[in-house]
Amino acid sequence: MHNKKMNRFSILLWIAIMLFGISSITQAKKIGRWEKLGERSVNLTLDKDVINCSHKGTFTAIRFHVDKAPVNFLRVAVKYANGSIDNLNFNQLVPAGKNSRYLDLKGNRRIIKEVIMYYKSEPRRQGADHKHRKAKVQVWGLH
Repeated sequence: MHNKKMNRFSILLWIAIMLFGISSITQAKKIGRWEKLGERSVNLTLDKDVINCSHKGTFTAIRFHVDKAPVNFLRVAVKYANGSIDNLNFNQLVPAGKNSRYLDLKGNRRIIKEVIMYYKSEPRRQGADHKHRKAKVQVWGLH
């Protein structure tokens, strides 16, 4: 009987430690210092744009902020200062005025040279309203 209680206690203790660890990691993401790396007005009739990031420093994650029009991201590539490129799985519609989810960078702390965004282009339509459809995209990095 004593062993069963100890096993339950050990399992509950292990679960509590795991939940605390996950919670700590999540809180660290929220508490970290975000810095704007760059921004670009993107033409939504195209399907690719590049934001050059000339900041010094290292980053562990990025996210996007979108204004003026929603952007349907298909994928993102991050080019680092050492020339390596990470193709990040990122398929998200980001509404105007909202932030995207976090994208963790491989290798943890990285110096970012540029961010290449691939997104779903809108069909070309006739008329002044759709002729110059643009959105403003900002990329933010987490220190």
